[in-house]
Amino acid sequence: MAIHPLRFFDVNCGIGPYYNPPPGHDPSVSALLRGMDELGIAESAVYHFQAQQYDYRVGNETLLRETAEHDRLHPALMVGPGHTGEAHSPDEVAALMRSGGARILKMFFGVQPFVPGPDPFLMAPLLDRVAERRPLLILDHADIHGVRFDWIVDILEGWPGVKVILVLPKLEYHERYFYALWERFDGFFLELAGDQTMGTLEAIVARFGPERVVYGSRYPYFTPLQTMLQVIYSEIDDEAKRKIAGGNVRSLMEDVIL
Repeated sequence: MAIHPLRFFDVNCGIGPYYNPPPGHDPSVSALLRGMDELGIAESAVYHFQAQQYDYRVGNETLLRETAEHDRLHPALMVGPGHTGEAHSPDEVAALMRSGGARILKMFFGVQPFVPGPDPFLMAPLLDRVAERRPLLILDHADIHGVRFDWIVDILEGWPGVKVILVLPKLEYHERYFYALWERFDGFFLELAGDQTMGTLEAIVARFGPERVVYGSRYPYFTPLQTMLQVIYSEIDDEAKRKIAGGNVRSLMEDVIL
């Protein structure tokens, strides 16, 4: 297996059955690994669609079991407000992080979500419990108009140990917010797959450096190749490409305390 010289780390991959897949889609871990091998992707952070679309506990337990034997796959636990009993309690999340080696937490917000975003009031018990572990928190929004940047600011101010990675279908609608957040906070990052305009990555790197952006693909909805090519052919230097392709995520994960 040949790994691309930039050593890509895909921070946004889903496995398991999900609603309305394309014909012939294979939702297994082995299919993801084959795809990574074909493109030379070194590592991936993985969540399970059962946790997103069915049941937190079933999906996260399945995720940890299916990824346990694969050093290239890093589990991203789906989390949510625990007060109704639907999601893991804060103590359960901390225990899963420790037992499963999970350094990444993920929240998904659909077009009509039960929880419209990372409401700090609802998420405070979990964030209080895990912030000292310095986890990566991926906030994945399906609706670009549903993003509450005041909530993101509250998390960055209230729990500075938490590193926030924002995932959006399109980045260009909110670039002014990103710049303001980067001016004030070291713990805010963007996943690159939503970048659909020319020069965005180059402009970010020129002003803030390459440490603010991470590579992700949204597999299986999109091919990882699309965003890989954005990094490979961007007009930034090779060291910046290495950081965006995978170096940034690896540094953030090394900072997590299990």
